[in-house]
Amino acid sequence: MYEFETTRYKKETWPQLKFTENDELAFWASKPTQIEVFNPRDNFRIIKTITTKPFDFFDISVKMENLLIVCVSLEV
Repeated sequence: MYEFETTRYKKETWPQLKFTENDELAFWASKPTQIEVFNPRDNFRIIKTITTKPFDFFDISVKMENLLIVCVSLEV
């Protein structure tokens, strides 16, 4: 089991944790400029932290062989 707190709930950001198709990786926007990558099979150990420009929400492709992370900013 893994527990985390968030104050950035929006319907666009749901679900908060995004998983690859085989549940090998999980992704969470821990800050408006940071995505943490977890290994769910290893007690959700953080295996990578990705820092980006500020974004409002993100999504991932679920296929591991073509993994893609898209960060979207609503600022014009």
